Amino acid sequence: MSRHKIPKGIYGVLSFGVIIALLSFGCGRGKDSTAGGISSFGFKKQFVIEISNPGSLPLANHPVVLDIATVLKSVPDFSPSDFALFEDSGKELKIIPSQADDLDQDANPEELAFLATLPAASTTRIICGYASDGKAALAVSPRTYARLAWEEQDANIGWESNCAAYRFYWGQLEAFGKLDNRLIMSTFDAQYTYHDMMDWGMDILKIGNASGLGAISIWENDTRIPTINAVGKGDVQYARKVVGTGPVRAIARVDITGIQPAESGYGVTLIMSAFTDNRFSRQDIVLRSAAGGNLVYSPGIQKLHGETWSWDKDKGFLATWGEGAQGAGEVGLGLMFSPESYAGFSENELDRYVKLSAEAGAKQTFWILGGWHQGIGAPAAPQAENWARDVEETGIRLRTPLGIRILGE
Repeated sequence: MSRHKIPKGIYGVLSFGVIIALLSFGCGRGKDSTAGGISSFGFKKQFVIEISNPGSLPLANHPVVLDIATVLKSVPDFSPSDFALFEDSGKELKIIPSQADDLDQDANPEELAFLATLPAASTTRIICGYASDGKAALAVSPRTYARLAWEEQDANIGWESNCAAYRFYWGQLEAFGKLDNRLIMSTFDAQYTYHDMMDWGMDILKIGNASGLGAISIWENDTRIPTINAVGKGDVQYARKVVGTGPVRAIARVDITGIQPAESGYGVTLIMSAFTDNRFSRQDIVLRSAAGGNLVYSPGIQKLHGETWSWDKDKGFLATWGEGAQGAGEVGLGLMFSPESYAGFSENELDRYVKLSAEAGAKQTFWILGGWHQGIGAPAAPQAENWARDVEETGIRLRTPLGIRILGE
């Protein structure tokens, strides 16, 4: 894939597939660049975000996540509590739903998230208005949601978009199948029977002792160390938090401790995100150990009965299509990762494990995707073949190295 050339400036990698340049171009911050302008929304100041898609594929409703600390280097008076984004069409300003996310909940948001539609080999211009003195109130209907446990065991945390829903419990992960675009998790309670077909869809995967869709294992050479307490039995501990519910990104955070052997000091933080109008879940992971250095981990992908599966380490994906939970019929599981982080492959009777390498304490990103033959985005026949193609192409889009310029004074 070709790389986008960015003019000289200050550079920093904000998140996977995003390269940013902070430039001083005198872009009229504080002046209205479009009819009506940001002042009509109550904002006194503005700066411009230019996003370049260097690839040959268009990116529709593509998630963009910016590091606020990096933005502040160019726009030091920017406040993540008082801003809005606008599409600059040259005629009128259209509000782009966005949010600032406080991932560690220290009252200082670290990331700014929004969606952008980016034609192939093109540059898109977005205006950020800020400094309204709290007077701007731009209501946006959320199409994402996240919540903690709804069952008596108090094990779940769930996150969803209008196109997909996922849950984490006892270290295992799975997907729900949706028949339509409604949000579902607010209706769940201890008596909710989502293992049966509902009017919105159902739980499509029976996990048992397997990994499901992305449970984490740590590797010491050929020895796999799981982070699962199957059916709730084990020493691993899970601290679950809802970081954000929307309007464009639902975020669930899980900090995993108590991983054996205790002297290893292993710990895992998972920050899992569902984005409006998207079916995947973005999985940001940070690994810790007493020794530090390089660690090898795997998001396990469960084997399915009667499955057809494929993978390609150089293309960064693994996909399987087969029988799901009782009554669900055929389902798909997908994993997308950076080929540069590939460190090996293993499997057992329950799961397949793509081994990935990461530095202790450094964030790395992979993605998971659940599919269902009846659900939103179901692949056309032949479904197994087209499911693998869907997973592969989704990974290509998500790994596209966007070029971003923050244009300040």
